[in-house]
Amino acid sequence: IAPLLNAACAPYFMQLEQWLTQGVIGNSSNAANYMHSASCVFASQAKGAFMVEKLRTPRDLPYDDWKEGFAIDLAAQPKVFDEGLARDVLNVGKAVYFLRRYCDDEMEWNEALGKLEHGGQLTQIGTQYSASQRLVILKKLVHEARIVMDETLLRVIKDKENIFGHLENIKRYVLLSKGDFVRVFIDLADEELRGLQDASEFSEYSLQGCVEKALVDTNATDVSIEATEARARRDLLDCIQVQRLGHEMLSGVTSAGDKKAGMDVAPGSAGDGWTMFGLGYVLEREDTPAAVVLDAASMKQYADISSILWSMKRAEHISSLSWHRLEATARELNRLRGLERERGVDRQAIVGNAPMLLRHLHSLRTGVAQFVSTLQSHVVYRVIEPAWKSMTAEMVAATDLDGLIRAHAEGLRSIARGTFTERKKSRTGETKATLKAALSAAMDVYVPIEKLCLLVERSVAEFAEYAARARQSERLGTWTEGARMAPRPISDETLDDIKRTAI
Repeated sequence: IAPLLNAACAPYFMQLEQWLTQGVIGNSSNAANYMHSASCVFASQAKGAFMVEKLRTPRDLPYDDWKEGFAIDLAAQPKVFDEGLARDVLNVGKAVYFLRRYCDDEMEWNEALGKLEHGGQLTQIGTQYSASQRLVILKKLVHEARIVMDETLLRVIKDKENIFGHLENIKRYVLLSKGDFVRVFIDLADEELRGLQDASEFSEYSLQGCVEKALVDTNATDVSIEATEARARRDLLDCIQVQRLGHEMLSGVTSAGDKKAGMDVAPGSAGDGWTMFGLGYVLEREDTPAAVVLDAASMKQYADISSILWSMKRAEHISSLSWHRLEATARELNRLRGLERERGVDRQAIVGNAPMLLRHLHSLRTGVAQFVSTLQSHVVYRVIEPAWKSMTAEMVAATDLDGLIRAHAEGLRSIARGTFTERKKSRTGETKATLKAALSAAMDVYVPIEKLCLLVERSVAEFAEYAARARQSERLGTWTEGARMAPRPISDETLDDIKRTAI
């Protein structure tokens, strides 16, 4: 009976070899008919089926195929295959399938097969050994194949697909760790974004030009690097794309700080351009092997985090702009003091309590700046940097693709939790909305500062003109009509209105 059992096992081992070396699920109904016999140690419960089955996935993409594309059919799993062996068989075939289907690299696949000491011997195992020997040898061969295929697949993802280069780009330009890029881009795009009168005017094309110019200005080309490496760097930078945020990502709060003179947001629009602006990372192809780690869900999560970070950077920018406006106002008041000494006119009669309000707004801006600075320091040094360091270390140490994917997912989840952008958590959503409202309020500090600056500049200019007319009258020896027109003082009611608009 032994020759009959050997003949019965041979077709199954042939199919197993096909899966482990080619990533292909063939038809072995003939083998299963024999193996259904209770006397065969490799018998399974399902007649005419292989232990690995291909499942339908919503999208034919790397991440979906790897995570959900294949599964073990427990009914077709041979009884003597323990859980560990069955899982190894599944993962080896998946790795081979992934290499051939997505990596488009037959050379890597062939090299991996060449490293298998016992490659191509599974069919002989089914006919040349006893039942107990078959299982021992099979476990050894599958374990060997698992190590080789995992190493090959990781090398392709890490080196050829440059997954760490992609991640470094994401950290720099989506998580905004490259500060000079952020400053240059804000200088280039701020006027356009704050000048939008309607949501329909938002132009990804125009803003992409600002992004590309900021990238060029902040990425000096090293002439010593090879052309291939330089081209690879440019390809990575090409992945940085402007994205128009969907309504679900908008805070629902429009910052009054962006309603600069002549740049008010039109009623009924979704908000000014900044509330719609997002910077995302788009891989060259959605079926590129790197997408098995950087899948669509991860990219959406990065976009959520980036939205919060841009709000912080804008608040920081507006705080800096407010300081410059306050300093300009202080200089105007000093100029008025000189005119006061020259003409002997009481300065308070001209600007009223504006200096007192100026000091109040200075104090207010300082508090806002401290809040934004503390928040950014916490997010960067307590959340992003530690999580990123841990994530990359675990990804480097990963021994298989599942470990690589898991390390990235856990690191991203940690950053999302620390920035209050973790998805599908109602309390996190409430905290995120509160944080964005606080940042919006911080940006509103610019409104009263701008109003006060304009009032003081107008009053000083009017007084300077009055002083010039007075000097002319003195030279002529007679009072002209213009010399009798004293400048209008800033009323206390106007200053009170400005103070009420402050936070």
